Amino acid sequence: YAMFDRDGVKVAVVGLSFIGTPQTTLAKHDAGLEFRDYAPTLKQMVPAVRKAGAEVVVVLLHDTVDAARRVAAETKDLSIAGFVAGQNHRKERFEVDGTPVINPGPFGRSYVRFDISVDRASRKMLKVEHEIVDVVGEVGAPAFPPEPQLLAIVEKARQEAKARAKDKLGKLGRPLPQGTFQN
Repeated sequence: YAMFDRDGVKVAVVGLSFIGTPQTTLAKHDAGLEFRDYAPTLKQMVPAVRKAGAEVVVVLLHDTVDAARRVAAETKDLSIAGFVAGQNHRKERFEVDGTPVINPGPFGRSYVRFDISVDRASRKMLKVEHEIVDVVGEVGAPAFPPEPQLLAIVEKARQEAKARAKDKLGKLGRPLPQGTFQN
């Protein structure tokens, strides 16, 4: 988690990695890491971040909004301000018992803005508003445009790849095995 001070309010952002990571990546990339169920992890972490001073907690969950919906329902007693999901690439938002669960969409083309009202005396959340904000302008535009000759080479390669995309190169005799990558 990371802790931020926003206008005198301590905000903790708790990040949860995709629980299926050991099955979807090379073992060397997650060596020494543990991937635990989301709800029990939050039931352990949220009290810890509150003890560290957090008055507001937001969860970033690298999983689908359906997974975030289940976790929000299982942790509704923790007073989490909102969940931001991001495994699937669809813009979606809904609430679970008043807690927003949002996927702003893919590739940094949009983000979630939270406006959270906190009572200054009791330090308790009063209201959580959110919106998905689209990023405008050129996302990832190069600082220097490529040379026309380079663009011509790239376009020629792109057309050749498109023409060959329908070529059948081979066929598997059986489905690929599923499970943990070992190399």
